[in-house]
This record gives sequence, C-alpha cells and structure tokens, in this order.
Amino acid sequence: MARETTAAGTEIIWGDPWEMEPCTLLPAEAFAGSDDVPRNIALRRRWGAPDEETGEHSRTVTWRFFSCTAGWPHPPTASDLYVAIRAPAPTRWQRAVIRAWLDEATYAELMLAWLEEAYSWQELVAAAHRIGYGRYGVCRWLNSLARESGRA
Repeated sequence: MARETTAAGTEIIWGDPWEMEPCTLLPAEAFAGSDDVPRNIALRRRWGAPDEETGEHSRTVTWRFFSCTAGWPHPPTASDLYVAIRAPAPTRWQRAVIRAWLDEATYAELMLAWLEEAYSWQELVAAAHRIGYGRYGVCRWLNSLARESGRA
C-alpha cells in the first residue's frame, strides 16, 4: 500500500488492503486435491455446464482466454491450461498460460473452472507455486479455500 502524509498531517493510504497487503500462498498440500473432492455432477449441471465443456474443455477457461488473450499471436485454449497446470516443470509458454489465467480470471471464474473440473484447488495452487505466482489478492482468496487443517 502506498502511504502519503499531507501538509496538515493527515495520512492517506492508497490501494485496497486485500490486494496490497502481503500474503503468502499456503502450500498445495493445504488444499483439497482431485481425490478429496467428490465430483459434483448435479451441481455442475445445475450451473449449466454440459459434460463436453468441462475438464480440458472448460467453458469458463475458454471464454476468459477468448477475451483476455485476443491479441496473443497464438492464444491459449482451455486444454493448454489443463496441461500447463499439471506440468511438473512448466515451459515458458505454460508459465505464461498459468499466469494469464491467475491474473485475468475473476474469483467467480476461478471457482467455475474448478466446478467444471479444469483443476483441483491443490493442482492450481501447486502450479502457482511452480511459476512463483504471488499476487496478494489472488493468494489471499485461494488461501480462504484451504482445508481448515491447512490454514495457519
């Protein structure tokens, strides 16, 4: 957060504390993995996501990338993110795809992509750690989804 003191001695704080105050992303083990979370097909269908627009074909990821990577020479696909998140040593391209997703997706889109089984929280957080991701607001939001036993 940026702080400024006026001539009259009033302190002005710039920036949203949610986004500006430091926050360290918890380890991936603090989050539910794909084996820990039963697939909730009924909830996903209630949302309206057909089976063919889930997993590596996530509708939410497809539309976010359609919007936020329109100027890229080779825009990523939902399948690119699906593979990148699971890559043990992501390539430069895969790191860019993961970072674009984390930087551009809204919190609702992050949740919907999880619901569409594009990733588990554990997989997404592990990928964030592999690329050195550290945007405070996103880390804080993800930490709120950690299993109770994994929270500090």
